[in-house]
Amino acid sequence: MMSTSYGSRGSLRGLDSGVRRVAPTFGKRLHLTYSQKAEGIVAVESDSERYVSHLLTVDPEVSSFAAQPFTVDLIGRRILRTTAAVEAARARYKRVNGQKFYTPDFGVQWCRMGRWDHYGTAIEVKLEGYEGDNKDLQRMALGRNVIEANGMEFLHIVWPKSQSHPLRSNLPLLIKAKQRVDLWPDADTVAAVEGAFARGVTTVRELCDALSLSPNVIPSFLVSGLLNANIGQEVIRGAMRIEPAYGDLGFLSLLRELAQ
Repeated sequence: MMSTSYGSRGSLRGLDSGVRRVAPTFGKRLHLTYSQKAEGIVAVESDSERYVSHLLTVDPEVSSFAAQPFTVDLIGRRILRTTAAVEAARARYKRVNGQKFYTPDFGVQWCRMGRWDHYGTAIEVKLEGYEGDNKDLQRMALGRNVIEANGMEFLHIVWPKSQSHPLRSNLPLLIKAKQRVDLWPDADTVAAVEGAFARGVTTVRELCDALSLSPNVIPSFLVSGLLNANIGQEVIRGAMRIEPAYGDLGFLSLLRELAQ
């Protein structure tokens, strides 16, 4: 008679980050996330990049963005925008030693840009405390020189490593709220909220108590431009300080605050 055996269930290692992990590519595990500003699915290599993609998604000044938008030819000092151009350069430099190519993590088009065929800003993302070794920093510096020489801005974003940083909990909530336009406040709710502010409310808890609201509506109030708050410094919770935004979404533009 065959004996019955049972496998053991492994322990959960940390919380689900809310992003699908896919098969490794070239030694790096990719993650899939989503943004309408990136025309759908975005493949990134780390949680730090995932959070930055969220920042770009909620930023009202960002028109569109793409992951790994182009390759920089460090030898020829050119921007390579097609797979064919990259393959040709690799073949040409096959016997050349040293740094050859650099690829930024994101390319961004801003709403203020008059041209739409090229990116206005290239972004490199690093986790705080893991900014790379000398070789990585040298490659990034060489790539930055070429990018800026081609008329683009370069931003080196260092994502905070603290698991308790407010953006780590706030951004996923704002992304979900941004996707649910059907849950945004109607005219009656807007009027009620403005009336509550006129009576002196200053925090999420006070607003929810005054209008018998669920705290779950606060992210929608933020991304719709009804409320203004310091989302980079305060977690969305009862004690969060709030004020009327009157449609101004400028408080959601936080990318440059993380630039070095």
